Amino acid sequence: MIKLYNKYRVQSLDDLVGDLPFINKLKEDAKTGWDHTYMFYGEHGISKTSVARIIGNSLPDCYIEEISSSVDNGVATSKAIARNLNNLPLGYSTKLIILDEIQKASSAFFDALLKATEETGDSVYFCLCTTEFNKIPKNIKSRFTKLKFEAPDLKSMRDHLQFICDEENIKTSKKVLTFICKKNKLIPRDCISDLELIIGIDDIEVQLDLLENTDVDEKSVGFALAQLLNKGNWNKVSELLLTVSESDVEGIRRIVLNYFMKTLLNGNEKGAEVIEEFESPFFDSGKAGLCKAFWDCM
Repeated sequence: MIKLYNKYRVQSLDDLVGDLPFINKLKEDAKTGWDHTYMFYGEHGISKTSVARIIGNSLPDCYIEEISSSVDNGVATSKAIARNLNNLPLGYSTKLIILDEIQKASSAFFDALLKATEETGDSVYFCLCTTEFNKIPKNIKSRFTKLKFEAPDLKSMRDHLQFICDEENIKTSKKVLTFICKKNKLIPRDCISDLELIIGIDDIEVQLDLLENTDVDEKSVGFALAQLLNKGNWNKVSELLLTVSESDVEGIRRIVLNYFMKTLLNGNEKGAEVIEEFESPFFDSGKAGLCKAFWDCM
């Protein structure tokens, strides 16, 4: 199943939620011409890399090279960028280099990046994305058009969630949507992810109870466990269960129930078996009960 955030990922500047300065600046640049060097900074989950891709897709015959600086952050990568800076693959006339999580780059990487921006031709563009603006060297900041990405206002975010609910036939209330927005500090990705927890649950109080008792870590682990269980991959399930604490057990149980209720409604018969094993709380048996339930469903 496609996650809601991926399904409703920003595809154009008009998809950005709210009326914020960075959105207006980008729309103006789209009309007058993109800058060659952007630095997008702000919280996670507010579409920095998505907007970078939008820029790339709007450039003529653009080759998009996306690099995660949390992985490729050393000398070899920086040298490769500099060496191939103005080389375009056959059939492309422009290139956009997206450097995500740039705050994790090494000092050598930043040195090479500084040199690369000095030698950038008219056909090459850069978009740097970071959640930790304070960690970026000043000489790098000075070379880039800096845009602070911010979360939307409450009404805009709630209206966007309501739009998704209407599209997906999710039954909920303004109270629940407001709670989701405030709980997730209006971060679009986190807000949309929380909607997945309440799909198929019509009782508003049950929705609120589930949302109140499930944190972000439980959510990601719970979905991962449910997906692995659906694939029947016990080795991966057991590895992930080792990371689960006793306090996470009930939240994960509810996520698994919600996940397999949806698969059952979509015709997956295994959903009924899983629901039977997970229908009772694990307050008494704790993590042992959770592990046993996963094992019985394999």
